Formats: sequence, structure tokens, C-alpha cells
Amino acid sequence: MASPEVTDDEVCPPEVEPIRLRSYQQEMLERGLERNVIVAMDTGSGKTHVAISRIQAELERTTSDKLVWFTTPSVALSMQQFEVISAHLPAYLVKILTGQVGVDAWTDQSIWDAVLTNVRVVVGTPKVLEDALTHGFVTISRLSLLAFDEAHRCLGDSPMNTIMRDFYYPTKARGGAVPHILGLSASPIMSAKSSTLEDIERNLDAVAITPKIHRSELEMHVHPPSLTTVMYSEGLNNPPRILEALQRVVNCYDLSQDLRILELLSIGDEKSHRASQAQINKPGTYCSKQLKTLYTRAKAILEQLGGSAAEWYTTQCIERFRARNESQSLILPDVSEKEWAHLTRILDGVFLSNDGSGRDTPIPPMMSDKVHSLVRILQQEPPSTLRAIVFVEQRAVVAALADLLQKEAELQLSFGTYVGASQYARKSSIADLVDLRQQEQDLIDFREGRKNVMIATNVLEEGIDVSACNLVVCFDEPKNLVSYVQRRGRARQRESKYVVFLSHNSPAADQSSWQRLEAEMKEAYMREREVEPVIPESDEELSSRSYTVPSTGARLTLQNAKAHLYHFCAVASNHAGPYVDVRPEFEARSNGGSRPWTAQVTLPAFVSPSVRTAVSSTAYSSETTAIKDAAFEASVALHKAELVNDNLLPFANEYVPEVGQDHMDQASLMKIAPRESAWRRLAGTSEDQVEWYKHALSVGVGESTIEVLVYLPCAFGSQSLVFDLFWNREITFTARLESVANSIPENSNDQLDDFRRFTHTVLRSMHGTRMPDRKERNFAYIVSPTNGMRDANQDLQGHDSASALERSPPPSDRLRTIRTPYLENGTMLWTGDEPITNEDGEKEVQVTAFPRRKNFLRPMDPTGNEGAAHTAVQSLLIRDCTLDRLPTEYTILAAFVPSIMHRVDLALTAQRMQDEVLPEVCFDNVDLLVQATCAPSANEVFDYNRLEFLGDTILKFYTVRQVSGEHLNWPERYLTLEEHRLVSNATLCKAAERLGLDRFINTKGLASARWRPDYLDTPKDRTEVQREVSSKILADVVEALIGAGYVDGGEQKAFSCLRTLLPEGHWYPHADPISAMLEKVLTMDVPSVRPLEELIGHSFKRPALLLEAITHASFPHNTGLSYERLEFLGDAVLDMLIAPKLFEHPRKLPEWTMSRYHDAIANGKFLSYCCLAFSTEEKSYDAALPTTATGRGVGLQETVRTIHLYDFLRCGAQVSQVKRQAEGAFRQARETIDNALHNGEEYPWPEIMALEAPKFFSDMIESVLGAIYLDSEGDLAACERFLQKLGVAAILKRMLDDHVEAVYPKEQLGILVSGKEVKYKTTASKMEDGKKAFSCAVLVDDKPTATAEGCGNKEEAEARAARAAVRVLEEGRKACFKKRKLDSVTGAEEDLVDLTAH
Repeated sequence: MASPEVTDDEVCPPEVEPIRLRSYQQEMLERGLERNVIVAMDTGSGKTHVAISRIQAELERTTSDKLVWFTTPSVALSMQQFEVISAHLPAYLVKILTGQVGVDAWTDQSIWDAVLTNVRVVVGTPKVLEDALTHGFVTISRLSLLAFDEAHRCLGDSPMNTIMRDFYYPTKARGGAVPHILGLSASPIMSAKSSTLEDIERNLDAVAITPKIHRSELEMHVHPPSLTTVMYSEGLNNPPRILEALQRVVNCYDLSQDLRILELLSIGDEKSHRASQAQINKPGTYCSKQLKTLYTRAKAILEQLGGSAAEWYTTQCIERFRARNESQSLILPDVSEKEWAHLTRILDGVFLSNDGSGRDTPIPPMMSDKVHSLVRILQQEPPSTLRAIVFVEQRAVVAALADLLQKEAELQLSFGTYVGASQYARKSSIADLVDLRQQEQDLIDFREGRKNVMIATNVLEEGIDVSACNLVVCFDEPKNLVSYVQRRGRARQRESKYVVFLSHNSPAADQSSWQRLEAEMKEAYMREREVEPVIPESDEELSSRSYTVPSTGARLTLQNAKAHLYHFCAVASNHAGPYVDVRPEFEARSNGGSRPWTAQVTLPAFVSPSVRTAVSSTAYSSETTAIKDAAFEASVALHKAELVNDNLLPFANEYVPEVGQDHMDQASLMKIAPRESAWRRLAGTSEDQVEWYKHALSVGVGESTIEVLVYLPCAFGSQSLVFDLFWNREITFTARLESVANSIPENSNDQLDDFRRFTHTVLRSMHGTRMPDRKERNFAYIVSPTNGMRDANQDLQGHDSASALERSPPPSDRLRTIRTPYLENGTMLWTGDEPITNEDGEKEVQVTAFPRRKNFLRPMDPTGNEGAAHTAVQSLLIRDCTLDRLPTEYTILAAFVPSIMHRVDLALTAQRMQDEVLPEVCFDNVDLLVQATCAPSANEVFDYNRLEFLGDTILKFYTVRQVSGEHLNWPERYLTLEEHRLVSNATLCKAAERLGLDRFINTKGLASARWRPDYLDTPKDRTEVQREVSSKILADVVEALIGAGYVDGGEQKAFSCLRTLLPEGHWYPHADPISAMLEKVLTMDVPSVRPLEELIGHSFKRPALLLEAITHASFPHNTGLSYERLEFLGDAVLDMLIAPKLFEHPRKLPEWTMSRYHDAIANGKFLSYCCLAFSTEEKSYDAALPTTATGRGVGLQETVRTIHLYDFLRCGAQVSQVKRQAEGAFRQARETIDNALHNGEEYPWPEIMALEAPKFFSDMIESVLGAIYLDSEGDLAACERFLQKLGVAAILKRMLDDHVEAVYPKEQLGILVSGKEVKYKTTASKMEDGKKAFSCAVLVDDKPTATAEGCGNKEEAEARAARAAVRVLEEGRKACFKKRKLDSVTGAEEDLVDLTAH
């Protein structure tokens, strides 16, 4: 029984019948198991079934560590084959790898290893496999079978051939394991050359085969269509007026006046001049190419389709371009505003020529003879059964032909188009009318029968899932035999037709030549023969043109070296932009002779001078090869200098998030150990194992103090513990605990028993319901009176009737504790006032209630009603009350015990953490450790946020020093990424886990509602549940501990703390990174920087540092480094100068306030303003000749010149132009910004945003800071003096002293609306001078709130609109408040009137 008819181009459903091979397919499988083969069978004959069976056989006979890799030439075909293979091999894990799944970003071996875990079959494009092999992520020896779909493409420098040439054959030559090869093709030849088949066989190390034994069965399942040729005349078509106008524009285009050429010439340097001449000579500016492309395609449409189609196409392209503002992201996203305006003016002129003016009669539709012939062919087919594909050569013709046929009234057909995605999609063209979404929908409609005819380019020849057709038309002659065969294969229905259009002038007018060539090729691969592949004779021959990294197998060749070099330059710098060209610059020289060409490559200024230039290793006969060799030598040098890794990728590619994370600092929930507690740790300890230590505790407010002795089972140390206890909103007690003696005598057990009883009595006075009935327990802490046994031996338990108060009230200065059973909170304080007699003649006392809360460590909310009863005076009947025998001060102390012992526990735990984790740091103030390990979620009166803000800055500062000194050749981007890795939350979290810091982190605070006294004889809890917290908390604690070290002992202790917490950083001693960096500084005298030294107030011992600090990457002929590395260092120095000032301010600023002030002072826009404002005056004198009238001698005329910091910037001509433009904008805005900074109540965010100064101004400030820091050998005071001269320090001080509001307007609005949705709708319009004006509307919960107009950029518009919205909302709140107040007054007056009336 025959198997179901499933062809190569049909996608199988998820549930499929097992493959049952036909006899001819089995023949191909058996041959493929014997040797490497290329299976050549007609389209629709089931090559994919052969491949799946071959893959299954390979999987069954190889180990699980081997891979089968199935390559297809397109993403669409990869997805199709992935579905088919997955459905037929459900027992094996099949993975699809194409550019669409982000393979380009997989630049770490661990990612590849993770992605390929348990994978047995990979389906994807050959380029993905080529790149994986090139960079050593996958080795050719790991593959057991390598299958190539559309194997006829394995020629030249195609990815398929590169895989074989650069990896398969070299490994085979060394005797290494190589995969079996399986090729699939409908026709394994590309041209009429007889050697093509042999070339493909040689490249694939395989022989082409086709069924011979069972060929008759193959022919039964293949239905070749009938072939028809249509001859057409190439008569001249009259061009429409718009095309004539476009031709005149193209022919008369003056490249010397092109905007790009003029821009290059205005820069004025040698490099720009060479670039302009090259574009003039080649002609190739963006605008000229766009115009030429549009004309060329329109002309081709005119010749193929006629004048009507050419006019429609040209008009559509121009209209689409003119509507660019409405679809800006789709049309020319890479063209500049100036070029767009230039093109618009030209095309407007072309468009206006077609307005119809001057025409007496309309021009009739013009259609070519070729189109008429196509219409006649389509008319012959019944629309209900027609399924046709019309193949054309050019993308532009597809859209024009579809439009033309759709308008043909005689054709009752529905047309779709398909051209695929352009290979050069990133190079947008105004001449491309492709709608990618629409063409995909057209393909779906064609598959499902809603469209009859698809007009397509050759992308639809192979692979794409299209059901069998009954008509295929080659509107353009096939380019090669493969196209001829594959197009014919689309016509697979019985009695289908294959129509080929041929011009009368075509040299291939006789179609029988195609058929003869096909027959010859089939005969060739049906003959028994052996093809010997060409294998290089030795590894030495390969090594002369390749470079292999032994550890990974990554391979560099002449073919891929240039791409490697461009990639390195593109990703290794943060400073690519409009002013800096980071591409490598090649210069080829010809010296005559048979091999005249040599080449040199120069890399951008951010690359270390030691590897910045490279030359070709020898002379070549080809300029192109010489340039490739120079790129090869430069790439090898980069690897040897450790600027690319062993996968031959820039180190920038290594900094990727872990599997499952979107970015490196992504926080995640994690399980951590329960918090350690001194009391829980002592649980289960027997009495004879405890050594008691005596401490004095005082709790007082004003002149009143409660003093007791506290015995703890562990030493508290020499430090005093001082903290506040908030009784209510008005009264705050201060608690002080300090050590009195190391321990109490061993013979004092009787005393301890008395003290335990006393402790029991005191605690039961407030916590009796939370304590067992036993009179005494083995408490974890013991309290005794300061006067020894006198109070302890008294009978202080119980209470007496309060009626005694009537006879002898206590002294007025003594508090007494009164209780009543008739109130929920029956514990009261009596201040000693005389009892009073109520109306019923009974005695009452005036009392206030004891607070019911147990946590006195946090102040009460000043705005809430919490605790109002704690200060309210109540009257109680004396007969309903009892009077405690225990003095009231002990009852108050008992109320405080949960809070006091919680703070003692935190201090003891922090002390234990220091002993175990930070033994070498030796904190003097353990309370800093308590704060540093307290998360905000604990709801304590303090948390780690302030210390974390400071520690983050210190960690960044030392990390920047470390990486700069350790990697002296690294560009700034590498340094930045390495710094981010070292200080990332992931790194810090792992460090905290390794040290066990999680045990000491306080995340929940005092659980007052569940508080019970702690006992030594309580069994240890072995079932404590782990806590779930954000990983960021662990990272924050590490930074907070570093900040605590700085507060406790300055830079030295902070650095000691850092080295202890992060030992994997291999931190150098304090001065070592600076010494290493200074060793690379050239010793040279630079007289030109002396005026600059006077301006910044620092005399350089190493002037070369200052020269580097003022050298922009655009500066031509720079033999040293540009300023990026120094800017990287200076940024950290700036933060190190600002953060401690914010932390140490007397107002004890919260973290969010410090962050806002930091952002206001350290942001690039503000620093650019400071750079533009920083200047000095220089006097000069000119001699004035004497005049005959005065008879005086030569006089002197004084001239004062202003010198700015930015005047010293060494840069290219384009940056100089931008400097002058920024200077003009600054002069206009300076007065407003100055006034706001020195006198305003809020920081001028919108005005700073409006300045829009380029980043190199702020870079210059930071690079000079970095240069001063290095030259002074790490003296922050020297850097501080520069900040003072700059005015930054004074502005920060003024902001802090005057409480200037520094919050960014958008953040301020978000806080004000509290949870409501805020939207910013920004629009841009052009003003008369050509500049853009931005407007922004703010909507709060979709309600328009405020607008800002006439702004210079989007950021300014949003900031101004947000600030306006804040003011509107604040005014609205004030108005509402006034109205409510007025309403309440009016209501009271009305009530008074009503009362009077009654």
C-alpha cells in the first residue's frame, strides 16, 4: 500500500503517521548510510522523508553527546522543516536556531551549553552554524551528521561552503572526527558549466545520486507539467512625464552640492576630504543612491510593464516618502533630517511635474506587449480552479505588476505578492514598496484558496510552504538551471502548465537547451563514479591563512577577519556617534610589480596605541586581499593583547545575564537562612554552661531615670548601646546599656535565683498573660535592682486595694500603677493627684492608660489617632481599682523590655557577625553594623538605605580604580562592563551567600504581637523556616557594610571591609592601581597646557595626563589615547566627592533625598553647564602709536580675553562646530539657569534639559578630574579644589542649606498623583528656521492636566509639562481645602441660625 502523499513543501500536522518510505526513497536512504551523498530528486518526491529517516538512523547509532545539524537556506524554511522533523521524531529533542531567536547575543559558552542541553537535532540556517564554529562554541567533531537542504548553494563563500572549507576539511586533514554529509537538492547544479556538479560534490565531500533501481516508481509520483514558451517583443514604451522629470534630476544631479559632500568638506580634516573625494568619484552619497535606485527600478518597470505601471510605481514611492512623518519608523529610519529635507525638495519638484497641467487630453493606459500576453494566459484558465505563481526577477516589478493585473477588468482573479525580506533590510530605500505583513497574509490567503495568483520573486522557488499549483509562469527568463527546475517543481498538479516568457532577442530563445542540460546532469549523477575531494596537503598550508585558538577552536581567516575587526570596533566603545567614526580605517598602497598591493589598518583612538595599527604581512596582487590581510593581522594582535577573548569575540560580549534573566542586575526571589538571634542561639543551654556578664541599664526622660542591672549570658563589649524609646508622641525615653564587669562571681548562684524571681515579678507586671504560671524560669536575661537585695527580697508581687489611697495618697512626684477589671486596657498610671469626689459622692482618681503596644522603638505616627488614649486623662472609681505593690518604674521598665531586648539582640548578633565575618575590620561602633544589616521591611527606626547609598559610591570608586589599574590596555567600554560585573547585584549577592551574611540580616523586626520572654531552657527549634527575600537585599547589605566601614574609620576601613566581603576581586593595596596607571604615562613637557593648569588650579607633574584628558576621540592624527579612560575614572572620583558630603550633612538626609541631590549635581547636563560656564580672563596689550596732537610716546591698549575650559578641547572640525553652536545656546540660557541655581527654590531641571549640550562637555569635566586624581597620586583634596573652582561645591552647599527641591518633575508628579496613570504625549513640529519645536501634554488617568509648548527637545518638553501639571494639581488641592473650610464655616453658621430659630 502506498504511503500518504506528503511532499517537501507541505507542513505535517503535529500528529502524523509514521514515515513509510517508498522503494526509491529507501534506495536513497541505503546509499546515504554507506557514504556522503547529495540526494537529487524532483520537487515533491519526498526528499525530506529520506532526510528524516537518515537522521533517525544516525540518532540510533550514535551516543547522546553527538548532534545532528540540519541546515536550510532561509528562516522560513528552517521553521517549516523544524515542524516536520519534530513531528516525526518525538522521542528526540529538536531545537531551531536562527537569527530570529537571538543567536547573535549568545556570546558565552555557558549559554550555548545550556541551550544545547539534551538536544539531539538542530535545525537552522547555515550562517548560525558557521558563526558557532568560527567562535568555537560548537566543534565540527561534535556533529555526527550534517545535512544541507538546497545543497546546490554550497559554492564560493556561502556559509555552507565556509563550514566545509574552514572546519570540515581541516579537521579531516588532521585525522579528527568529522560528520557524515547529507545533501538535498532538486537539481545540484547552478549553471550550464559542466564543472558545477563536480564543484558541489567536491565542496561537500559527497557524490550526487538519484534513484536508478526504482526510478519508474519515482516517475509515477512526479507529474511534470507541460512546457510552453511565450515569445514577446521588447518594443519601446513611452515614458510618463514623471519618469522623464526623474531622469532629468538623476542625470543633472551635482554631487559636489550634495549635503553629505558639503558636510564632509566643512569638517576640513584630511580624513573627511578623502571620504568626500571617494564618494564623488564613485558616486555614492545617500541621496544620490536613492534617486538613482528609484529611477533604475522605474525604468525597468517601464520596459517590462509599460508607462502606466511606471507612473503608478514612481508616484507611489514619492507619495510614501512625502508621508514619512506619519510612518517615520518604516521609511528611511537611518536618514538624517537634513538629507530627508534635501530629498523632499527634489522629489517635490518631480511630483509637481506630473500634475496634469498643459495636457489637452488624458493619456490612455499604456501596457506592454509582455503584460498583454500574460493577461491572455490567465484568461484561458478557469478562476475557480486556478492556482498560479508568476515569477518575476525584480522586487519592484512584483508590486507594479500586481497593481496592473488587479485593475484589469477582464480578470476575475485575486492577486497576492511575495518578495521575502530584503537581504539589505537595514539599508532602507524609498524605491521599496514592500509591506512585510501584507505579503505574509497574502501567502496565507494563497495557501487557503482565498487568492488565485501569487506574483513573486525567486524566494518562492524553494522551501516556502506552498501547495501544488496548476500554472507556473516565468515572466522573466530563469537565471540558471536550478531556477528553471525549481520553478517547474511548483507545478505539481496533474495536467499542470509551465510557461516561460522569452524575448525575441534572447540568446536562449530555444527552451530545449534547458531540457538538454538537465538531461545531461541527470545522466552524470546516475553514473557510478567517485569524486575525490581536494584536501589541503598539510596544516602548515592552512596556518598560513588562518589563526586558530587552541583552547576553543575558534578560527580566524582572511575571509572573516574584516568582519571580526568591524565588530570589535563597533562594540568595544561607548563613544560611537555623529562626531566619532569608530570604524577601522584602511589604506592600501600600490608599489608596482606583479604583487604591488600592501595595506595598513588604523583602529579608533579608544584602542591602545600598542595595537592601534597593523599592516599586511606581505604584498599581494589584489588590493582587496591586502586589506583582508591587514585586518587579519590586526585581529590576531587584538587576541594576543587580550582585547578579544578565546572565542575571538570582544569582551563586551561576555557580560550577559545568567540563563533566565533579562539583565545582569535583575533581582530575583531567593531562600535565605532564618535570622540569627542571641536568645535563640542560647536556647537549650544548661545553667551550668552559662557565664553571666553584668551591665548597667538606665531608661530616662528629662531628670527622671529608671536604673537597673542587667545580666546577659554573653559579653556585650566595651561599647555603650544608646537608643530612644517612644512612650507616646510627646514623651521619649533614652535607654543606655553599658558593661559593668566581665562576669559575676561563680559563688553568686543564690543571688541569681533572687534576681530571677525579681525578673519574673517585673515581667509579669506587663506580660503576665504571655508567661507560664511558674514563679521563676531560667531567663536568657536577668534584671536586678541597683540597690542589691533590698528590693529583690521584698514581696513585690500582687496588689492591694486602692481604697488606701483615700487615707494616705502617695507623694505627688511619685507614679503608681493602678488596675481595673472594667476596662480592656486596665493598667493605668496615677500621677499622685488628690482623689476627687464625684456627683454621687464617690472618690475618683485621675489616671492615664499604659500604652498597649509592645514596640516602643519607632515614633508614633504624628498624623494618626494611634495612642490617643495614652495621653488622655480618665477618671476611675477608687473602689473599682487595685494598687500594684511593684514600684511603677519597674512596670514601665517591663513595658520597655521587649524593645530593649530586641535592640540588645540586634547588637549581640551584629557583634557575632563582626567576629565571624569581619574579624579583620574591627568596628568601633557596632551599632553601624546593626543599621547595615537592617532591611527596610523590618520597619525599624533605621535601615541600611543611607549606608547603602554611601557604600555603593565607595564600592564603585575602588572598583573603578581596580579595573583601570589591572587592565591598562582596555578601552573604557570594557572597563565599564567589568566594573558593572564586579558591583552587580548578582556578584554582591553571591558574596553575601558565600560569607553567610544572610543569617545576620534583619528583615522582620520586632514581632511585638507574638513577643514572649526568652528562656535558656527552651528547646532549640530545629524546624525554622527559611525566609524568601529579594536577592537585592543581600547585595544592598554588602554595600551598606562598606558604607559602615567608611563611617567608622574612613577610606582605610572601608577598603578593608571591601576586601573582606569581596575577596574574589583580588583587590590591590590602596596605592597599587594608581602606580600601575602612572607607569604607562609618558614623561613629556607640554607647554601648551600651562594656561589650562592655571585655569583648573592644579600644576601637573605629568602634563601628558592633562593632554589626554582634553583629547576627544575625533581628534585627527592622535598618537596617544583619547580621554575615555580618564573620564571613566573621573566619574567615580566625582561621586566619591559628592556622596560623603550628602551623607554627613547635619540633616541626616534619607537615601532618596541624597539620591536626588546627587542626580542634580552629577548628571551630564549639569556638568556640561559647568563646563560651558567655567572660564577665566586673560589680559593682553597692544602698542598704540603716538599722535602728533598729544606728542606723547608709545601707549599701551589693554584687551581682556575670556578663556573657557572647553576652548582647550582637542577635537575634530565637526566637534568644533558643535561647540560653537552649544556656546550660543548657553549664552541665551545662562542667566535663567544661574539665577535658579543660586537663588531658586527648586532645581532648574527643564532649563538644564533645554540646554541640550553635547556629552563631550561633561566628559571633559570628568576626564580632568580623573587626570588630577592620578597626577596627585590619589589625593581627593586636589580634586575637591577643582570642584570648588568649578562652582559645583558651592551650588551643592546652597541647595542643601536652603532645602532646594531637587526632585525631577516627572518623579514629583508621580509622587503627587500616587498610583494614578500618567501619560506624556509628545509631538514635534518644524519652525520657520527649520528647527524642531516639541510640545507635550500630560494626562492623569486620561484627563488632560497640563501642556508645554515651544521646547527644544523631548526631555525639556516632558519636564516642563510635568512641572506645570504639579503646579496645577497643587493649586487644585489648595482650592479644594479652602472650599471645604468655607463649607464647614457656612454649615456652622446655618446650624446656628436654625438653633436660634427654634
